[in-house]
Amino acid sequence: MPDAVKSLVLLQEAPRIALTQTVYNVTSFCPTARELLDLTLKAFPQAEINFVPDTHRQGIVDSWPQDIDDSAARRDWGWHPDYGFERAYSDYLVPAIRARYQ
Repeated sequence: MPDAVKSLVLLQEAPRIALTQTVYNVTSFCPTARELLDLTLKAFPQAEINFVPDTHRQGIVDSWPQDIDDSAARRDWGWHPDYGFERAYSDYLVPAIRARYQ
């Protein structure tokens, strides 16, 4: 969430002359289920986790682009995320999970 807010502030503050388009993509990370599982088990080694892909929903996910191109935002108004997957996970998800289960 902090990166989403940051992107809106940076865009709003950018000089209009620097903007080359009216719509911008911003991105930071896109973890797989396996990556989520691995970080969860790293943070909570005793967790018992299993998952079964939902073929209908997986079809929707498979239709999404593999990568989001945010090069225009980086070029035009200096976008860069502060949070990668591991930082977002450790700073936001782990504390929320701990709070819920303690």
